Amino acid sequence: MPRLRNVAAAWDSLRILPALSASMHKGQSGRVLVVGGCFEYTGAPYFAASAALRCGADLAYVACTPEAAVPIKSYSPELIVHPVLDGSSPIESLGRVTELISRVHAVAIGSGLGRSEFAGEVTKAVLSECAAQKKTLVIDGDALFFLSESPEILPDSLPSGLATANAKEFERLCETFLKEIPCPIGSSSTEEEEEAAFSQLRSLSAKLSGMSILRKGGSDIVFASRDATAVNDPEDVEWVVNAPSSLRRCGGQGDILCGASAAFLARSSCSPACCVAAACTLTRSSAVRAFAELGRSSTASDMLHYVPKVMLDMFPSA
Repeated sequence: MPRLRNVAAAWDSLRILPALSASMHKGQSGRVLVVGGCFEYTGAPYFAASAALRCGADLAYVACTPEAAVPIKSYSPELIVHPVLDGSSPIESLGRVTELISRVHAVAIGSGLGRSEFAGEVTKAVLSECAAQKKTLVIDGDALFFLSESPEILPDSLPSGLATANAKEFERLCETFLKEIPCPIGSSSTEEEEEAAFSQLRSLSAKLSGMSILRKGGSDIVFASRDATAVNDPEDVEWVVNAPSSLRRCGGQGDILCGASAAFLARSSCSPACCVAAACTLTRSSAVRAFAELGRSSTASDMLHYVPKVMLDMFPSA
């Protein structure tokens, strides 16, 4: 039987965040690149990149379309925005994305990327380049859509990758790569149902070139392939996150989770499964606190406001 962990952990003891030191330089606690943002969607990459900063990353870059750059810049002076996703000059554009990837510790792709033909080309190029450079890669939103629609874009090996799939995205992945429907899983699932769900995640991970998988839902379940697991904790590969969550289902929550996952994975000495479980717990807790204050009126912006406070609760010595 796999080891399932219901998370109410003492996160501070798990070495998820790098220790801070007066001798450190800017960027050493993590540099994260968010690839996403187009004419229609400018909030999603902002939420992902801002969450990464609030979760301890020193620098957050956004690679977006030219139309999205000014709105994203206007949302936050902390983000470094590169309007490089230009479909009118794809070769030059993809070359600039490759150069940005070389600067960072972790890449998150999909938040507000859009579903244009060029966005599909960007997804293929980023997956390939992150595999070649052995970069941590979080695949979310529209990038998961392209992966399900065009499975041939998947590199042969991607053990440092993480797919963060909501219910619909997970259903598409199962249909494309396993030719089956998702196994039921929830907060009241039996041990047998949890085992079946993890068995499906293990099979899906094998089909997805060994990447780790987060299946989001009433219970968030995380599987990290052994190839991706930190040496200091080789058995810690499967988690169940049942931390309380909000009743609110506004847009942007998944983007905050995507950015938090990238930040924790960027410089951690802990296992990938542990990092992703921590990101799930942080996102849920931020949503709970925003909902407690504002109820139905709470939004992702309100959640983002609470992320630093939840970070202090989870990592008081950091």
